[in-house]
Amino acid sequence: MGKLKSPRTRMREYRERMKLHKDEKEAILCRNKLRRRLLREQETNLSLALKVHRNNLNRQRVAKYRISKKTAFEIEEKESPMYNPSRTFTKAVTGAT
Repeated sequence: MGKLKSPRTRMREYRERMKLHKDEKEAILCRNKLRRRLLREQETNLSLALKVHRNNLNRQRVAKYRISKKTAFEIEEKESPMYNPSRTFTKAVTGAT
């Protein structure tokens, strides 16, 4: 295999070929258009599959997080309530029972 060409060199050679073969220019452009369209379709199919997979993973992660927050909040609330609503505000501040 030969030396790899830089993008600049490839583009220069492509333009030269287009100048030399003006009669084949339309066929070359159609082939390029078809190739790019097929690549875009493949990318969209892959991206849709990845989006669905990531969405499912995100839903699972969020569900686990919400469950853990809910249980942690219930445990804290049962262990030590910050304010007892049956007591009046002045009794709570002064500490009188």
